[in-house]
Formats: sequence, structure tokens, C-alpha cells
Amino acid sequence: MMKERLKLLDRIYWIRVVSSVLAGLFCGVLFNLTPQPQTTISILLAFYVISSIAAMLVDRKRITGMVKIYLHGIGTFIVLWFTVFSLYLTLVYALS
Repeated sequence: MMKERLKLLDRIYWIRVVSSVLAGLFCGVLFNLTPQPQTTISILLAFYVISSIAAMLVDRKRITGMVKIYLHGIGTFIVLWFTVFSLYLTLVYALS
């Protein structure tokens, strides 16, 4: 039971990592087209909700618990999103 729970938490973590990288790239592209900060925050929240739904679908038996599904990997999600978003904009402005 514990091993299965740890595997699910690993999957949830990597779902958050992949979705934050995609959100960072998507926000970078949109911010380059229309520089409005509320758009990037909305996209960040939308990707977080999508990653939470994906985590719920991965944990159909509810082994980890709902609070753990919502909060597991949230710090990594935000930091990685900001890092990818900043790197994208830095590279775009440095190369143009």
C-alpha cells in the first residue's frame, strides 16, 4: 500500500513538473504577443487546474487523499513556471 502511494505521488509530481514547463512556455509566447500580466496568471492557474484534474485521474482509488493531490508539488510548479517563463523571455529578447 505504501509503495503504491509513493508511486502515485511521484506521478503527481511529474505531472506538475511537465505542466509547469508547458505553462511557462505558453505564457512566454503569449506575453511576447500581448504583454498583459493578468493573462499569464490566468494561464498559470488554468494549467494548475488541469494538472490537478490529471492527478485526480491518476489516483482513481483515492489512495493519496484530496489535500495531497492539490498541494503535492505546488512549490516546484510555481518556481519551475517562473524559471521557464523568465528564461524564454530572456532568450527571446537577447536573440532579437
